[in-house]
Amino acid sequence: MNPTKQIGRYSLPLLSVVAIKQRSGLRAWLKKGYDVILNTGHTIHFTEVEKQQYDQAIEKHNKVKQLHGMCRTLGFRG
Repeated sequence: MNPTKQIGRYSLPLLSVVAIKQRSGLRAWLKKGYDVILNTGHTIHFTEVEKQQYDQAIEKHNKVKQLHGMCRTLGFRG
């Protein structure tokens, strides 16, 4: 399951993000933030707020997956 979430100005599947790295050098001087590499090979830019939104969304997704796994272990189906 790969839920699509609205992160700032982007609507993207959470698990399509391959890597996030903080900008450095001249790029950071021109525009602060993070370079986000997607599994399609494209790179998008996250601001600090968008990075926090992404971190919160991925944390919530991981907790839901963990809860689903516990329920499956107890024998619940769904």
